Amino acid sequence: MWADAACLFLITVLTAVPYLSRLGFYSDDWLILANFHFDTLHHRFGLSSALSGFEARPLQGLYLALLYKFFGFHAFFYHLVNTMVIGVAIAIFYFLLVRMNVGRARALAAAMILIILPQLSTVRVWYAAFQIPLSMVAALVSLHCQLSFARTGKWGWAIAAALAALISLGLYEIFAPLIAAFPIALATVYRRGPTPKGRRSAVGAGIVAVLLGAVAASKILSSDRVRSPEIHLYTKGLIQLFRPDYDWRTDYALNIFAATSVHFWWPVLAWLRQVPALFQGQVGVVSAAVALVTALACFLLLGPVRAPAVDQPGDSRLLVLGAAAFVLGHAVFLIAPAMFFSPAGIANRALVAAAIGVALIFAAGIGYVSDLFNSRLRPLVFAGIVALVMFLGTLRILQITNYWAEVPPLQARVVSAARSDLKNVPARSMIMLDNVCPYHGPGVVFEGPWDISGALELALGRPIHGDAVSPRMSLQSHELATSIYGEKAFYPFGAMLYVYDPARRRVTQIENLDAARAYFRISRSGRTPCPRSYVGQGVLI
Repeated sequence: MWADAACLFLITVLTAVPYLSRLGFYSDDWLILANFHFDTLHHRFGLSSALSGFEARPLQGLYLALLYKFFGFHAFFYHLVNTMVIGVAIAIFYFLLVRMNVGRARALAAAMILIILPQLSTVRVWYAAFQIPLSMVAALVSLHCQLSFARTGKWGWAIAAALAALISLGLYEIFAPLIAAFPIALATVYRRGPTPKGRRSAVGAGIVAVLLGAVAASKILSSDRVRSPEIHLYTKGLIQLFRPDYDWRTDYALNIFAATSVHFWWPVLAWLRQVPALFQGQVGVVSAAVALVTALACFLLLGPVRAPAVDQPGDSRLLVLGAAAFVLGHAVFLIAPAMFFSPAGIANRALVAAAIGVALIFAAGIGYVSDLFNSRLRPLVFAGIVALVMFLGTLRILQITNYWAEVPPLQARVVSAARSDLKNVPARSMIMLDNVCPYHGPGVVFEGPWDISGALELALGRPIHGDAVSPRMSLQSHELATSIYGEKAFYPFGAMLYVYDPARRRVTQIENLDAARAYFRISRSGRTPCPRSYVGQGVLI
């Protein structure tokens, strides 16, 4: 088992090798780093810096601040640490499945598939989301400790489970339903008779329920994403949940059709598309080599493992576990309706908890297929299908992350031009960034006020407010109005409002409505054409 866990960790790192050194910072990263940087310059970087803006997730702020303290602006080390954290999470997930009597072959397969699911693509590359893999580690540790408490009765395990649960929720909240449901499931499994295991599981469920209730209450009070419990909001959410015409590219709620499509259909379709891309020479040599080595390693790990007999309930148990984890992975968004379904875009960070269930369901499905063969061929068929999925899935992950890896040079050109062109712009000016495509595939170049403000402040060394010219922007009588992710912003005309086009090296002051109309009328010609994109999704690939 330890050898298996080590191999899973190494496979996780291997799938990141082609892009790891080429990643940078994106979206919220710029504003977070700018705040940390200027606090450091003014000798006030500390606990208040880490907690400012992270009141609902204090451990997220502490974790991101700690990474900044160690690594400054050296992005490689941030991403290396995050990749190792993901590898640890995969190994702990495998151990948990084995301890739950899933079986070594199925546990290995589920952990392997989780590595290459595109639902985890954003948390591989985005510094502002690095708390999510760490939250998953803490959540899985909590489940391990709950299981040990139910089996041994040692209160040290119960305390460790509670602490790990608090750490997980302090980092990110999407794993809370999984943590809360696990002791209930244990109590159900051990319900036959007044056994010590049953009583201990019930006690564990009560402890976890109290802790999660207290943490949930504090988050509700400190977060602006949790809406007040109004009946019409829940009624609207229930309608959204079952709408067959729901468009996950633009809508912003839970929906069962979007969930099944984005979690299952889109990954499979993307994996199948790697086959013609491979034969058409669209896959790089390094990506193909890494995918081949990954698939071979997985096949060698699984090949010698004896698959369960057809009449054993291993795959059925795995399917039930997967379905439960899939549902629970979305449950937190019943309270905080900040949900985007995204196959590969930046919004898919919200899908990580549900991805655990997806990996289990895929592993169970492969198990059902292999059970169609005789006992001699069954292990090889199972290993072969998993290896094929790992090969195609690795190619897909590398395709997605390569877009992110190609973004930093695009950002650098904008920042370099701005450093020269905006050197005379006064502090606290409002800069509307124009003629820059906001997305490169799913990767974020510059899309909104957080990244543009942060990047310009770092480039110019003084406070600057920034935002993007986009199709969502409109001209009002006294101001520019725009919005992103449902957040509206208004920028009054005047001496402090500028529109900046880095491609044409043009800085234009927008003092009134006539100046705005004149600028946008002239700027329409010769603009850089951008591919169709969606907020939270980027360009669909």
